[in-house]
Amino acid sequence: MVTVDESQQISDCLQQVLTVNGALAAGIGNWKTGQCLFKDGLNKPDFPTSKIEIAVTHNSEVIRAKQRAAAALEFDDKIDDILISLTRQWHIMKLLKVEGYFLYIALDRSKASIASAGLKLKQANRELSKILVNYP
Repeated sequence: MVTVDESQQISDCLQQVLTVNGALAAGIGNWKTGQCLFKDGLNKPDFPTSKIEIAVTHNSEVIRAKQRAAAALEFDDKIDDILISLTRQWHIMKLLKVEGYFLYIALDRSKASIASAGLKLKQANRELSKILVNYP
């Protein structure tokens, strides 16, 4: 169980992720269960905050499908990130160091840099993994 202090740390971490230029929404999910654990967003018309949980849940399915594909191909490797390019947005799923969890971010393509987002997600991975290691 996450404590109140840890919940605040996670919220702060999502706020930091949302400081990336072009960020629209972010969330933390469990790709094994499809559950959205935490979410935050800027409530932009292109990505209302009410849609974050839906995005995290469905992107859990994308991760599970890619995990099955990697297993079928017998890759001796693991997934770090999955990038989905839409016409106006990028959606990145960063698998966290803690098994089963991922960080999701939606970005406005006209304003965002994948490199900057990647650095911010890497930093968030370090912080979140320290907290989520004790999460069920």
